[in-house]
Amino acid sequence: MPLLEPVPVIVAPWLTPAAQSVPAIPTHIKQVRTSVPKDIKKHKEKRFQEKKEAKERRSKSMTTRRAKTREVVRAIVKST
Repeated sequence: MPLLEPVPVIVAPWLTPAAQSVPAIPTHIKQVRTSVPKDIKKHKEKRFQEKKEAKERRSKSMTTRRAKTREVVRAIVKST
């Protein structure tokens, strides 16, 4: 079995004496960063303000669109 000879036997160090085997290498990588904000209360307040500002912007743009539509309709009505 020449194919398996270069592969060392990996065992748990607490089961066999350390001199006989290669110690197991940890393969699990722990998560270092998280997506959760450090200050949740501050994050929620910031998100609330951002939503409020976006809603105001949408409201202003809708008001502007409605006003322009009214002007166009009035101009059409006057011309007829």
